Amino acid sequence: MSGNTREQIVRAAEVLFARDGYSGTSLRQITEAADVNIAAVNYHFGSKENLLIELLDRVVVPINDERLELLDAAETEGTPDVSGVLTAFLLPDLHALDRLRSRDPSLPRFVSRMYSESSELMGRVMGRQFAEIQSRFYSAFGSALPDLTDDEIAWRLSCVVGIVIYMFAGVEAPGVPSMAGPDVDENLSRLLAVTVALMTAPTG
Repeated sequence: MSGNTREQIVRAAEVLFARDGYSGTSLRQITEAADVNIAAVNYHFGSKENLLIELLDRVVVPINDERLELLDAAETEGTPDVSGVLTAFLLPDLHALDRLRSRDPSLPRFVSRMYSESSELMGRVMGRQFAEIQSRFYSAFGSALPDLTDDEIAWRLSCVVGIVIYMFAGVEAPGVPSMAGPDVDENLSRLLAVTVALMTAPTG
């Protein structure tokens, strides 16, 4: 079984999961699209669940590594403000969006669809992938927003995450501009204008 076979399976699964969701995609559909047999999936991944986990890790691990590096850099210069913490959180998403779109325009939708699915599997995956991110960024926002409770910070950051997921979905409607164009700096500036206001809005 070659490395090329593994990548054929990965590419086919990404496209199908983006289109039909995880639960709506069968192993048979993946193997037919990849032009391999089910034994190849079992050999390389062991199961459809393990295949999904690898696909998500390939995308999310680099994003989270970059987030932690940016937050570390910001914190070495003192306590970062809300804009600094949000930059560390959002910029890696924009870099990833750029990378994924350059490979295949459907791949950002794969990320959006998977993280929008409510399931026990995705709960486990997200719990593992984002435990350190959640701890570090909640703490950073707590320092930058001392008047907000932990619950309020968590709720507002969930709204920020919702914006990111929608951005990855690439929803287009007549008269509505794309949420993320080709200019990463411009995208970040627009996102910060909205998300800083969201995180710092008065309570109640």
